[in-house]
Amino acid sequence: MKVLKKCAKCIIKEIKWQNFGFEHTDPEDFVKSKWQKGAKSLPYLIFRWILAIFFVGIFAICMALQFFGGKMFIYLTNWGLTLCVVTNVIGALIVTQWYFNIGSLPGEIVNKSFESKTPKLLKFYWFIHCITLHLALVVTTMYWAFIYGKQKKINRFPAISFTTHTFNTVFMVADFIAVGFPVRILHSFYTMMFPIFYCFCTVIYYNLGGLDECGNHFIYPILDWTKPLIGMTTFGGVFILYCIATILTFAGYHIKLFLHKKLHGFLKTHSSDLKMTKIKQLARPIAKEFHRDRCGFNHTPADDFVKSQWQHRSKSIPYLIYRWIIGLFFVGVVIETTVFGDSGSYFFIYLTNWGILMCMLTNLLGAILVSIYHFHPEYEDKLLSMESLTSPFKVYWAMHITTLVVSIAITIVYWSLLYGPEVPLTPSNILCHACNSVFMFLDLLIVAYPIRLLHIFLPFTFGSIFAIFSYVYYASGGVNQFGDPFIYNVLDWRNTKGALITCIGVLLLTCFIYMVMFMVYKTRVFIYRRIYSPAVFNPTITATTLDGNSKAVDTKGIQHSPSGISMVLGNYTGYENQGFSTISEKVDRGL
Repeated sequence: MKVLKKCAKCIIKEIKWQNFGFEHTDPEDFVKSKWQKGAKSLPYLIFRWILAIFFVGIFAICMALQFFGGKMFIYLTNWGLTLCVVTNVIGALIVTQWYFNIGSLPGEIVNKSFESKTPKLLKFYWFIHCITLHLALVVTTMYWAFIYGKQKKINRFPAISFTTHTFNTVFMVADFIAVGFPVRILHSFYTMMFPIFYCFCTVIYYNLGGLDECGNHFIYPILDWTKPLIGMTTFGGVFILYCIATILTFAGYHIKLFLHKKLHGFLKTHSSDLKMTKIKQLARPIAKEFHRDRCGFNHTPADDFVKSQWQHRSKSIPYLIYRWIIGLFFVGVVIETTVFGDSGSYFFIYLTNWGILMCMLTNLLGAILVSIYHFHPEYEDKLLSMESLTSPFKVYWAMHITTLVVSIAITIVYWSLLYGPEVPLTPSNILCHACNSVFMFLDLLIVAYPIRLLHIFLPFTFGSIFAIFSYVYYASGGVNQFGDPFIYNVLDWRNTKGALITCIGVLLLTCFIYMVMFMVYKTRVFIYRRIYSPAVFNPTITATTLDGNSKAVDTKGIQHSPSGISMVLGNYTGYENQGFSTISEKVDRGL
């Protein structure tokens, strides 16, 4: 009963005339996450740009596939996607302005008395965010409950369809959980105007003789205005769904407030034990990534490039075997593709084949470097004394990160845009469009060297080079293996706008993938540190007593170097160090 009373009181508080508007007492809530402690948060800034880049990339791909058929903006899904783009781009821009203190917005936020009103840009952001969140929830529910599988037309792009009808809601709900500004019940008035407006648009489109892409006299079967009763019933159902979405988001907002209050109280009570929160621990290394020297390829210790993240010893036979297995696997894939593939003399025009060649060269180079390190002890000492990397390691590092991101991008683009029922599912298809990204992602989890955020220019440059090549190839009169004047149908330069949108979309997708891979790398390091915490060894000194017996005398613990390499020079061919003993070698990393 108490809970019901509290709910009723909360709702009554909301029913005020001023709550129709978009004034808010603390404008900082629009540029801060609900869960951040300080005034500014780098993780939240990155989160905002990840969302913005994701939606811009999906929108660009949809434009390339649908817009030039002239039917893109008749669908409510694409209206919702457009709003997702606008909302998240504005959110990213205002948080960027706040974080870097750009323009007049930060001053207006801090000194609200400047106009004694919430800045107009923040009002618009609040307004459009509210509409976008509710629309995403309704679009996803309606599509999977009433439309999916009930239309008499082929779903040409199933991956894109799944993304625009699922990830729209997933990302907007994640955003709803993260943001700091409130939800007001009376703002549902504006959100409900949106389906009314769309309903009128569908009626006007029908009366003007508009058709869908298959020639039907309706946009959706459940909005068929040749049968007005069905259309009105659908409209009523959508209206009810909006009411439910309003209740859920309002309840969710207050649950978020409750959890934040409990968490804040816990952190305040245990502040002495939690001086460094997990968020700060993540933010500090990310902030270091934006130093200018991080654009280069210098890294210490250099032996990270010939070791696994998970090995304890200085050398690992399992890791050496693994490197040669993956290297020879991609050699086999290239042989299978060139000898038994159907591209023939057109092999080198396809991005897939560029990617698989990069996989082979990268992993062969990695296997060779690990082999040299493993079988030449004198090279190990030289490697450990290096302050900057020599050319082979720089090339390997650059090739690996480029190959990783390009492989995943190839997999996503192929299965979402290019693969269709008419394309046979051959072993070559699986090897070049699935195994490439699976093996490269697995390799990311195993290797020891880092990913740097500023190296994002590498895969971006690789993709740009292919885009330029495809245009030059088309302009030179080149054709693909089927005689078409393009390499891929989504990159047809006869339709310049469509090809440019495809290029931009794929390049943005590449940037998004790179950021995800950076987070995977950070997770890998975090797990490693949790599993293998630094060990302290207590060596002993053997003393001889008067009776001739040996006695072990404890000394203070010695913290060995993170590389796990003995300070005593070892034995190798042609040289024997009398002071070296295998017992003295610290074992800290190994498989």
